[in-house]
Amino acid sequence: MHEEIMSVQPKFENVFPVTENSFPIVFRLEGLHPKDIWRILMHDRRRGGDLSHVDPAATTFNERLLGEQDWDKKLKSEIRAAREGNFAEKIRALEAKSRKKEATTVRGLGPSNPWNACSEGPLREGIITVNKDWFGGAGIAKWDKGKVAEFKARAMDFLQENFPDGQLRYASGHADEEAFHIHFVVAVWREKVSKHSGRQRLLQASANPLIARYETAQDLAGEAFAALGITRGERRAEAARAAKAAGQQLPEKRAHVPPSQWRTKLLADAQAEAVQVLSVAQEGAREAVGEARDLGGKVIRKSRKRAIKEARLRREAADRDVKRLEQGKVALTETVAHLRDEADAARDACQQTWEEVVALQDRAAEVTEEIQGTTAELRLVRSEITEEREHRERFRKEKEEAERARDKARVEALVAEGDSVKKTEMARELREKLRLVQERALEEERGWELKRERVGSELALEEEKLGLVQALVVKEEKNLAMVRREVGVITDRMTEEKNTLRAVVNDREEEEKRLAEARRQVEATKVVVAAVEEGLEAVCAGTLAFSEQENKVKWGETAPQDVEERKQLVARLKPGLELIKGIAAMAAGVVKKLLAVERERLREDLAFVSGLRAQLSEAQAERLSGIEDRHGFDKETK
Repeated sequence: MHEEIMSVQPKFENVFPVTENSFPIVFRLEGLHPKDIWRILMHDRRRGGDLSHVDPAATTFNERLLGEQDWDKKLKSEIRAAREGNFAEKIRALEAKSRKKEATTVRGLGPSNPWNACSEGPLREGIITVNKDWFGGAGIAKWDKGKVAEFKARAMDFLQENFPDGQLRYASGHADEEAFHIHFVVAVWREKVSKHSGRQRLLQASANPLIARYETAQDLAGEAFAALGITRGERRAEAARAAKAAGQQLPEKRAHVPPSQWRTKLLADAQAEAVQVLSVAQEGAREAVGEARDLGGKVIRKSRKRAIKEARLRREAADRDVKRLEQGKVALTETVAHLRDEADAARDACQQTWEEVVALQDRAAEVTEEIQGTTAELRLVRSEITEEREHRERFRKEKEEAERARDKARVEALVAEGDSVKKTEMARELREKLRLVQERALEEERGWELKRERVGSELALEEEKLGLVQALVVKEEKNLAMVRREVGVITDRMTEEKNTLRAVVNDREEEEKRLAEARRQVEATKVVVAAVEEGLEAVCAGTLAFSEQENKVKWGETAPQDVEERKQLVARLKPGLELIKGIAAMAAGVVKKLLAVERERLREDLAFVSGLRAQLSEAQAERLSGIEDRHGFDKETK
């Protein structure tokens, strides 16, 4: 592929015809202005311009042979420093000669460029190379690596030797074009001292003899590369001087034609020939294409019917699936509702059971309070009984004391029977008091006996009540345990029902997802059917055409020119593009067969013309061979 691409670098040329065993060196220099250095960097980094001649896969083999990464910035910095230095030096020299008015004028004008006015520019850019056949062919794949290394080393030695003392600022080797070549930039500084301007540092390319004299440069280049079998170019300037001295007609001056212009002219000639040859073929091809379009239209219509039928069947199947899923959804909804009703009933039963448990707990609390109240009453009764016993004990002691006092009074009465009436009266009073005390003691004893009987009966009754309450508490505890067991069973059932309901809900969600997916597929099928219908109409109308080489559908002759309209059409056809491509491929196959028949007719016509080759001139025969090569006809038809 690379053999057919010419370099369009403006400074690359092959001026002299190359004969066998003769490879002239190509060494050219052109003027360069500092503001145009960016153009060299852009070309070197492949950032712009015409890159059709460049092999991107080989660009990685390009290399910077001399110069730092920022060589251009340093060179421009030197130029700015020279501007300022020359400006200051000139003012100093004028003021030293007492030319203050001129110094004021120069100061008003400001710094000037550090070079003499010239049309080409103060710098030089160059290229050094040789014909691609010396390296082994066009492109890095065919080059002899040893020759490339020898040429690179000899070229750098030549450049550094003839542009010494830092004049050679930059060199870059390019390996991604047909022939290896080196681009370089030269900056020649010289100092000029005068009384009026002082010491001025100027860019002057002609200060280097190689640049000052073109023939000298060519002679030195030829000598430097002679050991590699590379010769000096044709001495055309010397031949012109000799012819002029002899009074002969001067040879025609050869102008350097940049490869880009040569390539453009070659392409224009080839296109003109192609137009002439293909004009005849196009007439016949139009008829064949018309017939092919008619036949393709029939094929497309049949394919369209088949595609629509298949799409309709897919849509009907999708509708059936949707209907089946909807029925399943209804049944699933009923199942979920039934499970929810059962769950609600179980929840109500559980709630009722919990209410009963709460009531039992309340009743147990009441019984406990009653037991506590009865216990308090029992304590009170026991305290009363204790007080009664203490009171009876006191009464018994008083009675015993009264009896002792009685016995004592009797003894004293017996002793004092003969005393006076006064003593008799006292005795009687004592006896009366004793009788009253005894009566009161009997009454109190009877009262305490009744009270004891009453407390005993009450205590027995309370103990009977306590026994009943305790029996009721035991019964309620048994009922509470049974209720707790029932609550546990109901809770387990509710958990099971919840799990079942959760599983049913998950199944329902899955069914809804499948239903949504089926609906999406139905909608997608509708979109595909619409896209296929519009695509078939576009193929029939010539808006779309199938490219067999790229195996895809491309824009046809009647495609819309508006970019937005094309984007909208592509967006509409994208869902059914694969089906459209298949149908368009079928139509293209039919058209291809018809074109093959027409091409065979053209081949026969060309074979007839080839039979007259002996009657053609050499240029006409070569032109006919070029036409055959470009259109791919077999050489057997000659």
